[in-house]
Amino acid sequence: MESIRILQDTYEKLYAITPLLGDLLENEFSQLSNLDWRDYYIDSFLQRKKVFNKEWTHLKEIDSYYLLEVLKENWKMFSQNSDSNFFTSENFDLFVNRRNKNSVISIRNEVSHPEYWDYKIETYRAWKNTLEKAAIVLGSNMEELLYELHKPEKDRLLKFIFEKISNITLRSDKLPEDIRNSVLRTKSIMEQQTTAAGIMAFFSDALKSLRGQQVVNVLKDLGLPLFEDIKDAVFDMYYGISD
Repeated sequence: MESIRILQDTYEKLYAITPLLGDLLENEFSQLSNLDWRDYYIDSFLQRKKVFNKEWTHLKEIDSYYLLEVLKENWKMFSQNSDSNFFTSENFDLFVNRRNKNSVISIRNEVSHPEYWDYKIETYRAWKNTLEKAAIVLGSNMEELLYELHKPEKDRLLKFIFEKISNITLRSDKLPEDIRNSVLRTKSIMEQQTTAAGIMAFFSDALKSLRGQQVVNVLKDLGLPLFEDIKDAVFDMYYGISD
């Protein structure tokens, strides 16, 4: 597994648990402090870290590094006053112990500031195990978090592709049955993809395949829309260049 993929995949998992960290902290601060905790604990902390002009409404909008630092800084207060069973020594080691090279905070620092480019699969597995455990401790699971993370982007891409190409093609009464079946099969495969990246990979491969070219030739002769007609728009949408 390439190091860049290890870093990307790990960062994605870290990104997926960040909202849960934010929700945990908001809940604990709201229950345990009579002070204006947003100003007293968070904004003052961000100022100490020289993070100025950071406007936020919910803590999940703040970088995971700062959330983990806030969690660590206030761990003792939480553990002494919270009714939650989260604040255990095991979870301290899992989330914020810098001496643990596979803690969440250590992982976050490593993937954000890689020290070298030869990460081993064993390292990836250890990071993956930590982040999956963290998701469970925070009341969810990684598979569900990643699904929810990718679903809006995936649905938006599919809606655009189907409206511009597939659905128009399938409504044609000129479409040969074998081509109709190919279009339906392509549509089904895209619907089964779990991420926008999967759709993009399939979308690109479909344009290059022999069968894809055969289908393209028939659709072109019939004057029906082609994937190639919207390729640039799809790539722009995927990379956030346009809505």
